[in-house]
Amino acid sequence: GMVVRGLENYQLMDLMYSRSYPEQYKSVRETVKLKYYTNLFKYLARIDVDKFETRYTIGEDYDSQDVLYRLDDMLYYFEDLEMYEKCATVKKYMDLIREVVTNKVGILT
Repeated sequence: GMVVRGLENYQLMDLMYSRSYPEQYKSVRETVKLKYYTNLFKYLARIDVDKFETRYTIGEDYDSQDVLYRLDDMLYYFEDLEMYEKCATVKKYMDLIREVVTNKVGILT
């Protein structure tokens, strides 16, 4: 939840500063994004995978498609910067979310 909300907040902040301070923000935009995404990544990396299913209820608390969309954005951002270790971690969580959602769908059918 924290990472998804953070990514949503970044998008809003980026839009707001781009419109309000276009010239000043342009010169620091990429630096701000890198710092913001790196801090969100650190939070994601601290999540205990073994307790994922019991602590996080994807599909009940959070829309799984929205979570995957936001993580996909983070994955491609780090991929563009060739930060492949970060990509691997983000991908691991995306796969885990897909697995949890698939298992829930399987239980319901």
